[in-house]
Amino acid sequence: MVHSACLRHDCYVKGLDSQALKNLAEAVRRARRAAGLTQEAVAFEASISVRHYQELESGRLNPSYTTLRAVAAAMGTTLARVIKMADGY
Repeated sequence: MVHSACLRHDCYVKGLDSQALKNLAEAVRRARRAAGLTQEAVAFEASISVRHYQELESGRLNPSYTTLRAVAAAMGTTLARVIKMADGY
């Protein structure tokens, strides 16, 4: 079940098997750390709020495609690479 509260096109997940989102969150966190960036720096470069980014990195947010692309670009990587990391490749 997707919670009705959405931030732009990103929706918060509640009561859902969210292992995929946890995997994505961990991949985003690893990519950020590998790039040597803070959450604030990535959020700024991706033009999203720090709180929004923190929710993404915590696995509580189901981000939109455009948000993920912006976050990946802000970290100097590609969305495909982040997705591969999330899928364990």
